[in-house]
Amino acid sequence: MRKKTSIILAVILAVCMTCSVPAYYVRADSINDQIDQKQSELSSGQSKLAQVAEQLNEIQGKIDKTEAQLSSLNKKVDAQEVKINKMAARIRKQKKKLDESQDQLDGRLRNMYKSGSVGFVQVILSSDDVTELLSNIAMVKKIFENDQNVVETMTAKYNKLKTQQKELKEMQADLKAQKSEITAKKSTLSSQKSELSAKKNTIAASNEKISGEISELQDEADELANTGNGSSGGSYSGGALAWPCPSCSNISCGFGWRNCPFHGWECHTGIDISASYGASITAAASGTVTIASYYGSFGNAVKISHGGGICTLYGHCSRLLVSSGQHVKKGQVIAKVGSTGNSTGPHLHFSVIKNGTYVNPMNYL
Repeated sequence: MRKKTSIILAVILAVCMTCSVPAYYVRADSINDQIDQKQSELSSGQSKLAQVAEQLNEIQGKIDKTEAQLSSLNKKVDAQEVKINKMAARIRKQKKKLDESQDQLDGRLRNMYKSGSVGFVQVILSSDDVTELLSNIAMVKKIFENDQNVVETMTAKYNKLKTQQKELKEMQADLKAQKSEITAKKSTLSSQKSELSAKKNTIAASNEKISGEISELQDEADELANTGNGSSGGSYSGGALAWPCPSCSNISCGFGWRNCPFHGWECHTGIDISASYGASITAAASGTVTIASYYGSFGNAVKISHGGGICTLYGHCSRLLVSSGQHVKKGQVIAKVGSTGNSTGPHLHFSVIKNGTYVNPMNYL
């Protein structure tokens, strides 16, 4: 009987314990799970975006190289066209001379043909003696030989020029073929670039949407955390926040407008505290952790809701020692200093957020 009573009491106690868990804690756990899932999706999307960006850079490099090749070939084609034009002018000039020589030769042959053998005989018979006869025969032979040499020389020159012209045209055709091939290659690369750019935009839009969903979930988590802190009597009600990095008090960059090495001119949403890598980061006040994960440009970050609309953010951590949904006490070590996210070296980025708006932390520390 006693054993049965103990079992009944255990069951009742378990039910009471279950029923005693506030609804906002159950909802907070659900939200934190959703945030973790969305963070995982965002991380995957950022990885894909980085891959596409790398592919785009690679293709742009190939396009630049192809354009350089095209420019070089265009110069060669232009130079060859100049050579061909000059060669064509020389060929026309040489051909004109050849035609003139041919006309002269044709004229002499026609005259000799009209005279026939009589003209040739008359040249011989007009000789007064054997010496003059031999001289006249030698002169006629020389005329024929000279004309023949003229024809052979001009023909050789013409054929040489014609061969050179053919070679130059073949070279020009080869260059144009190469140009056509490279132009087609450039066109293919440009199409690939357009496809990748479209893909990049799609992924970026998806990442932006996920980031927005994460922000909404985090806002809801903050509200739930504030509700939880209020109901437990631990809400922030004013007073100084504890310095978040006990080992260092040097502020390397204050709150307000600055020239950021990553984003240009922008409003710095907190203060940067110089510290050695691995130094302890402590909670500025008691509260509930709403973020303990990679958080955009802040890298590994912790965000704590202290109630009363006040939250604190600790960015660029090397290690996170708390988890989302966990309640922490003022001064508790929550993370270690690092240089994750958009960071130029080990330091702690510390922000104070009041009702969703970043305010100067120095007014609270």
